[in-house]
Amino acid sequence: MEEYIQKAAEIIRSAKYAIAFTGAGISVESGIPPFRGPGGLYERVSPSIFDINYFLDEPEACWKMLLKHVLWPLLSAEPNPAHSVLARLEKAGRLKAVITQNIDALHKKAGSRKVIEFHGTADLMECLKCHSLFEPEKIFPESFFVLTEKIRQKKLADLDGEMNAFLENFQIPRCPKCRGLIKPAIVFFGERIPEAALSESFKLANQADCLIIVGTSGVVYPAAMIPQIARANQARIIEINPEPSEYTDSVSTVYLRLPASTALLKIEETLSKNLT
Repeated sequence: MEEYIQKAAEIIRSAKYAIAFTGAGISVESGIPPFRGPGGLYERVSPSIFDINYFLDEPEACWKMLLKHVLWPLLSAEPNPAHSVLARLEKAGRLKAVITQNIDALHKKAGSRKVIEFHGTADLMECLKCHSLFEPEKIFPESFFVLTEKIRQKKLADLDGEMNAFLENFQIPRCPKCRGLIKPAIVFFGERIPEAALSESFKLANQADCLIIVGTSGVVYPAAMIPQIARANQARIIEINPEPSEYTDSVSTVYLRLPASTALLKIEETLSKNLT
């Protein structure tokens, strides 16, 4: 494995335009389960909570599931070392951007500045009528953030009871401007990928001479096309995944079968040694 770490570091060191492409696997170490697979979100709730038609038909039921199973876990999570390494690589001028499929905003919390959130973000709310965007503080009552902080600090005594009490009195949020229905600013099934995110991601993939894949299986389209586009333009692909993915045998130049933080910290250390 040390040989592959060295090769990955050399690819990044010699790259003129390196970008990262991340998925759910990079956030597992922050306590956020993936959507699919063993222990994933879809073992506890139906994928229909992300279906725009279900949301429109049953907004109250959908909102309550989103709060308990998505927003509270995401908004209380903290970046892990993998997020931090990518932020430091950008600050050092080695990484131009991060394209993420994740909705947890952890790349931004870690300090990454150029982040394309391909599937939107849970740390903003949007109005389905006037399309205004709002920070959660403009939408939720103070009690929501008290609970979020307790989850963050892992003060779990009777937390389920507190959550259920909040949800019993929960009212569907409405837009402060037009009273339209509010939803999290994430891309639901049945919605289009935001044009700006789509075009910018494909543009970056075309420009890249190095792409670092972290924690994504490559089965969700159109995001899964990004490494394929980069490879078609002769970019070298570093893949970091604990298990082989759709990319491993098709586009990857170097495959590191390691957890995200382990691999990225080793790469960062190797890059640092190469400078001394």
